[in-house]
Amino acid sequence: HKLQRAAITFTQVMLSNNVNKKLAMQRLLAIGVLLSCFSHVWGALPAEAWGVNIHFTSARPGEMAQIAKGFRITRMDFTWGAIERTRGQYDFSAYDTLLSELKQQKIGAYWILDYGNSLYDGGLAPTSAGAIAAFVNFSVAAIRHFRGNDIVWEMWNEPNGGFWQPKANATAYAVLATAVGRAIRSAPDIRSETYVGPALSGFDMAYFTTVFEKGLLDLWDAVSVHPYRAGGPETAVADYDALRTLMRKYSARDLPVLCGEWGWSTCVPPCTALHTGPRSRHPGRLTSTGSISNDLQASYLSRQWLINRLAGVPITIYYDYVDDGPDATFREQRFGTVQNSYINSTVPHLPKPSYLAATTLQSYLSSCTFAGRVTVITPSSTDIQYVLAFKCARWAVPVYAVWSLGDGPGSTCTFPDSQKEDCGYYGIGQSECEARGCCYEVPAPSDAPQCYHHQSPTPVTLTFTSAASSQCFLVVNMKGEITPSRPCATAAGALTVAATAQPVLVVPASD
Repeated sequence: HKLQRAAITFTQVMLSNNVNKKLAMQRLLAIGVLLSCFSHVWGALPAEAWGVNIHFTSARPGEMAQIAKGFRITRMDFTWGAIERTRGQYDFSAYDTLLSELKQQKIGAYWILDYGNSLYDGGLAPTSAGAIAAFVNFSVAAIRHFRGNDIVWEMWNEPNGGFWQPKANATAYAVLATAVGRAIRSAPDIRSETYVGPALSGFDMAYFTTVFEKGLLDLWDAVSVHPYRAGGPETAVADYDALRTLMRKYSARDLPVLCGEWGWSTCVPPCTALHTGPRSRHPGRLTSTGSISNDLQASYLSRQWLINRLAGVPITIYYDYVDDGPDATFREQRFGTVQNSYINSTVPHLPKPSYLAATTLQSYLSSCTFAGRVTVITPSSTDIQYVLAFKCARWAVPVYAVWSLGDGPGSTCTFPDSQKEDCGYYGIGQSECEARGCCYEVPAPSDAPQCYHHQSPTPVTLTFTSAASSQCFLVVNMKGEITPSRPCATAAGALTVAATAQPVLVVPASD
């Protein structure tokens, strides 16, 4: 911004003082070249995609095909310590294999440049001049080796949590990320590769502010965040808006926001955490039975993907593909959409309901364009009723994703914990909670949310105006099943659908 103001002032002075215009334009052109380094649109993001985290470089038979049915892009650690085992020598062979397998299934790659290396700074996050230079060399070599494959390269993973050792340091992270970014953008053969960050756990605005102040918005192609929270995904919309407001304060570039990781665990009591950090402390609201159910995880995944489309988030990565281990009491080992045990190449892992939700959304909506949120006519508490329209080439009228977070706050806050739908976030204050029309209770009993509204145990009947009069529709649940319901729009286009917290797709009937 200082350079831009200087260029404007320079031009005004040169021209107002009748200085040789040819000379003025030559000097202005030189400034323009310099400015391009700060305003350039560097890399291009892949098309809108719903994806998943994985933790392997070589899939077992059938796993990639299973992933491809539910996900269009995979996020994976690109681990420095595993690639550079001898100083200055890089072994990318494992990732060559992974990329080949992904491309066979037309799955995109989203790789994280991350973690320390025992060869430098004792394996801690690189902060010395030598370690920073080594990490930059590793990053540039990796991106150069894989250039041209539309890979999203992300700078570290949750550096504000437990993954930046010995402890989180936003300034140190910014130094490293800037060094990597400048190296990428100064190399003609890789400057157009996609580079994003900082992959924070939660909307840590103080951390974001520090890295934005250091100028990283001039080097990144997108800002990535992990919106973990104790309840459902709808409350993330306000957080995305706040983040974009902060971004505009530090850059005129209209960068997209990516959801680089976000999931909920279906662990069983006692749900011990494998490591500390924001994600492990609050992976999902625990119900009175001790864990969120498989069905609730499916509801959250589908609503996460849909709400992120509403929020203008082009890439959403669900955490993660497969349960990471056999111990059902570890939270970290129960985030998966499929079960841990490998069976065979035909059915590599038994699907959980969340995997069925992913495959259903991909099957019906992956090639569709989000067309906006539709206003609900009834009931009147439309802020918690969701009808999203999607335009698809195979249908002349839109497909609608429909769900309800309940029947509104009502006249009482007294109802069973099982009917309390979270409408806040961890640590929300009473005034903000009640401003949302929700109930507030602290301390919350058992594991119920402290800010909530009533989730009706029966479906809520929603009426909205569809884009086609007298058109009949099929209702598809998140298991991919066509339900008996067959609503038809009136001549005026009004359509009535029964909605719960588990979204359904309202698809035009062909007859």
